[in-house]
Amino acid sequence: MAEGVERVTPSARAFSALLTAHRAQERQHNTREQYGISVGRTARGALAPRARLRVDGLMRRLFRFSQCCAWITVACAVLATAGLHAGSDPKAAPTGYDQESSNRDSCDQAMVALAEVKGRTAQSFRERSQRVNDAKSGCAAIGAPPAELAAELSRILDTFEFTRADEAALRESLRLPESEREAVLQQRPVWAWWLTTHPPFRSQLESASRFEDRLLLVQAYVDNRARVFAVLEASTGMKTDADVQTLLAAMKSAPKGGSYGSRDVRLVVATALFKPSVSAEPILEFIRKEYPPAELDQDFAFPLSNRFSEDGRVTDSEWDYISAVHAKKACVPCMRSLLAVSGHASSAARTTRFFNTLKTVNARTPAEAFRALMPLDAPGLFLAV
Repeated sequence: MAEGVERVTPSARAFSALLTAHRAQERQHNTREQYGISVGRTARGALAPRARLRVDGLMRRLFRFSQCCAWITVACAVLATAGLHAGSDPKAAPTGYDQESSNRDSCDQAMVALAEVKGRTAQSFRERSQRVNDAKSGCAAIGAPPAELAAELSRILDTFEFTRADEAALRESLRLPESEREAVLQQRPVWAWWLTTHPPFRSQLESASRFEDRLLLVQAYVDNRARVFAVLEASTGMKTDADVQTLLAAMKSAPKGGSYGSRDVRLVVATALFKPSVSAEPILEFIRKEYPPAELDQDFAFPLSNRFSEDGRVTDSEWDYISAVHAKKACVPCMRSLLAVSGHASSAARTTRFFNTLKTVNARTPAEAFRALMPLDAPGLFLAV
């Protein structure tokens, strides 16, 4: 049997040592197989669930060389626990398999700890980041990721992401065909807009040659999501100046631009997700500084102009910013939104701004340009021009 084991794993010496150390105790049992069952069950039962899975897999491989399942169980327990058998020297240098088993067990424990984190809050993602960091040291010695570890990492991501399975369930509840995917995604829960599974990221994860590299990618991902959800959480209930400052601090640490398939959270929050009962000027000033007109995503230009004008006034800095956006790529609705409010420096300044902007409107006739730019609810401006 030992000769057969040698062809499967280099740990046959550990198995042989087990046989030698316990041979004298076999007389306490009717047969060697009964003793093997006793030791095997005890050793296997002491293992963590993931280690027992490894034991069971190795048992199937060893069974080709021996029909004695009891002693196969003992052998597998020895391989998984790295020195459980009597007679091993605790001071001796670990064998190659013993070291590998120890590394794998440490990595398994780190993965279990990571899987235990629940929730979709900024704090939960910070906790995941810390546990991934712990897993990096536990899994550092593992090279190419074993299939079960790679699958476990993907499963952990699935627990908090909006996966294709979740999408299919939502589509079925809405009774929409697969061709209407965009309509389905529009009905996602709010959290899912920031946690929909991003296929390019999963592909990048699968292509990483070392498990440690995969953990680095996951850590960058959960760090990113922690900062994204910090902004989302700070944007609710804007009632005091302190709340505005909390949001501003979260925005400053949040990633700029879209990432992992989701949009730029700073621009989304600044233009759509909150309506504060206090002045949001610090937020809007930050947006103007952080996103020069030439870099602003055009999809946010009109919502941002509405945000600038919702307090009933338009400052010179707000007008200059939106004008520069309009000059880069025509946004007549943006300019009309600012002209609709009366709170310019003066009535004359508002009229001058209208005529200067009118020259930039691309239309077939001057009358069409006039109608496109003139706000419908600005009779004072209409009479002035």
